[in-house]
Amino acid sequence: MSSSYEVGLIPTDSKSMPAFLSEELQRISAAMLRPELLQNFANDAAAATGGIRVGELYRNGSVVMVRVA
Repeated sequence: MSSSYEVGLIPTDSKSMPAFLSEELQRISAAMLRPELLQNFANDAAAATGGIRVGELYRNGSVVMVRVA
């Protein structure tokens, strides 16, 4: 049996994976391949104001960031 794996080595074919997690992993994978799809913010406060939730990705210029606050 073959499986494909994404962020955190979670099997993408797992039937027990919550749908929201699968969708988030797909979004993260797409963003990692195409960072220009991420919204651009100066910092976490600006990202929060722009609707980025804690744990989500955004960019600051050419640097990919994770909102932590």
